[in-house]
Amino acid sequence: MHTEEPVLATNPEISDAQLYSTLTKLTALLENGLVLARSVDRIPPPGIATSRRVRALATSILNAIPEDLAIQTLDFDGHRKRLSSILKKLESSCKNDWHDGGDEQAEYMGQISADIGQWLPTIWDILQMGGYFHLARTCVAYCTEIIQGIGRCGSRTEYAYFDTSVCIEGDAGEVIFKSSSHISDALTWFWKELLIIDVAPKADPLSSTIIADLEKYNEIEDVFALIEGVDEEDRFRNHWTPEMHAASKELVLRRRNARIEEFMKAPTLRLYNSLVTESLKPSLIEGVRKDLSQIRPKIPLEDAVEIFKRNDLVDDIVPIVTWTRDSKTLCSMAKILSNSRSKKEEYGTVALKLLKQGLTDAREEIMNEIQDAFPGLEDATDWLEDVVYAKYDPEVLQKDEIQLSEVVARDVKRIVDRFVKKAQGSPYEYDRRYGSEDLTPNLSQPILDWLEVLGEWPNQAEAEEVWEEVRWRSQDDPFGVNGILLKMSYW
Repeated sequence: MHTEEPVLATNPEISDAQLYSTLTKLTALLENGLVLARSVDRIPPPGIATSRRVRALATSILNAIPEDLAIQTLDFDGHRKRLSSILKKLESSCKNDWHDGGDEQAEYMGQISADIGQWLPTIWDILQMGGYFHLARTCVAYCTEIIQGIGRCGSRTEYAYFDTSVCIEGDAGEVIFKSSSHISDALTWFWKELLIIDVAPKADPLSSTIIADLEKYNEIEDVFALIEGVDEEDRFRNHWTPEMHAASKELVLRRRNARIEEFMKAPTLRLYNSLVTESLKPSLIEGVRKDLSQIRPKIPLEDAVEIFKRNDLVDDIVPIVTWTRDSKTLCSMAKILSNSRSKKEEYGTVALKLLKQGLTDAREEIMNEIQDAFPGLEDATDWLEDVVYAKYDPEVLQKDEIQLSEVVARDVKRIVDRFVKKAQGSPYEYDRRYGSEDLTPNLSQPILDWLEVLGEWPNQAEAEEVWEEVRWRSQDDPFGVNGILLKMSYW
């Protein structure tokens, strides 16, 4: 029986078709051999040598077959060495010639971008062959690390403006992806594809390991923006299967629900900023409203006010006025409402009420600060009144105003020092309240915020009327007997 000799791969005249035929025959022979091997459940003594021969032949077959063509084509080690080498040169240039090495650094950046741009179509081709998903992911991850490495170099050359042409085509030559922008855009698109390919067969899309990669490389927001958004990138989905389209919708839905659930557990402005997207914004705002409807809302009221302000939801701000006594929050609401008074008369009415009450409360707060800082103030004021009228009354001294000034000038420092000591109270009281640190009471901040609102008030007549009603008059001065102490300090 004639047996056709297998074609040898070392023959340069062998065509790809002949090589494929040879591999097909070899596969059939090995499949038959595997069936025979599984039928041998024990090795009889006469067959020991034959068993060793079989194992040796199996090893020889593995060694004789060339390395996986996909691995050869990708040449991960070769690309890694080249990209790593260029990045090291860039790092060295930035370190040793930061000021004058801009042109050289730009050349290195361009080389890295061009190399990755040429490599991505090959990675895509291997990915489409099937069975090489993790290898493709490793390549894209390494490219991402290299690009982020450029950003860490701190070059004077602005890498963000480097554009690279990338074109990925399908088997029939159709365009799968095309871009002439920054290479990071192509990498973001590739990450999106890896994610969708990975989640398509999964029951739980959020279980994809690619999501962890996206979080690691800070790509998750950009990738989901591509998945959720309807923009020019949308045309690069024609190659998706129905399963991939379904997976993308399920992925977006589950992630949105997970983010809303995360927000509702502990809603804050900071978390809102980190989660918000145009598609998610309505759900997050509704979450704030729902939280505020509770007896004890979780969200800080100042955060809720800021969220409503950013979204021009003034009607949602009005009810919060009665829920808080925090001066900064009320001050913020007064600004928002006064600036929105043209939209609804109610806003101006509420804002004006807030302004009057805010200034009044701020004045009382200053008095409270003074009382806390100077617990002996009342006794000190009585003492000062006695001293001033007893010793420095012009009628008593029978001196004119100039002569009186000379007398006061000699004693003013001593009087003021003693007044302060009396106002501070006993050493025990002072140390108990403030310890050994210098006392610096906050006498101005409570009212400064409200004065800013007053200064920016859109209706000047209203502002003057409010100020006339709440301003501090001379008889309210806690540091002088009809202002005498203040006058003394000028003499």
